[in-house]
Amino acid sequence: MRTVAYPQKQAKDTYYAMMGWENAAGRPSKRRLEELWIGWVDDKLSQ
Repeated sequence: MRTVAYPQKQAKDTYYAMMGWENAAGRPSKRRLEELWIGWVDDKLSQ
């Protein structure tokens, strides 16, 4: 198996994109929360 080294920011950005998170905030996006049927959590996180 070949290991690929990513710069830390690129690795974080890739992870956030795969998880459906907002890159700047570092948390799930409203869309992702709604996909999980917990869209109400976005209101709590925004407070």
